[in-house]
Amino acid sequence: PRSTLFPYTTLFRSGVVNGSLVALCGLSPIVVTLAMGQALLGVALLLSPNGPILVDDPGYGDLAASMIGPVPTLVVAALVCLVLGHLLLRRFSLGRYIYSVGGNERAAWLAGVPTRPVKLTAYALGGMFAGVAGILLSSRTGSGEATLGSTIMLSAYAAAFIGGVGFGTGRGTVVGVALGAVVLGVISNGIDLLGLNGDWQYIVSGGLIVFAIGFQRAAAQLGWGRG
Repeated sequence: PRSTLFPYTTLFRSGVVNGSLVALCGLSPIVVTLAMGQALLGVALLLSPNGPILVDDPGYGDLAASMIGPVPTLVVAALVCLVLGHLLLRRFSLGRYIYSVGGNERAAWLAGVPTRPVKLTAYALGGMFAGVAGILLSSRTGSGEATLGSTIMLSAYAAAFIGGVGFGTGRGTVVGVALGAVVLGVISNGIDLLGLNGDWQYIVSGGLIVFAIGFQRAAAQLGWGRG
């Protein structure tokens, strides 16, 4: 239905806008991403002045709780996104271009890589995957809440850094990011099992980000991982 596609198309278009601001206007990727997140949060709050919007369609609410054979639909969706992302980066020229631009944009441009279209496409694809995640998240909670995903951003950064992604390095894999997300999930479950306050998860995530960045910097200085 149209209501289901709305968050998907909205985030896809937001990714295009982000990519345009970064690729065409030369703005900072981090600043643009954070600014767009704040703007979309404001739009979501304006669209839900009376609090969370409850889902009337039982089929939408059952989407995240359904099973495909013995496997939950959420797991299948995550695996499909994982495979698509991996294939895109490893088997297609666009993926190689993304790595090249991420590692050294000027060198990639001198080598003939269309850097602006590549960045624009990368942001649009990021928005597309975010739209899929947003649909599944709202289906899981059975409502559309403006602040529902506001705390996930730090976890996303942490999963990326733990998985070996570094800004301006042109390194990192989809599989590594997935493993980083698994590590965070294990830590979150461990905190729950220990009976600790759930807020410790944010403290641990922040610490892991600092550790991952420090480890990457040390590895770069020591020349680890270089052929």
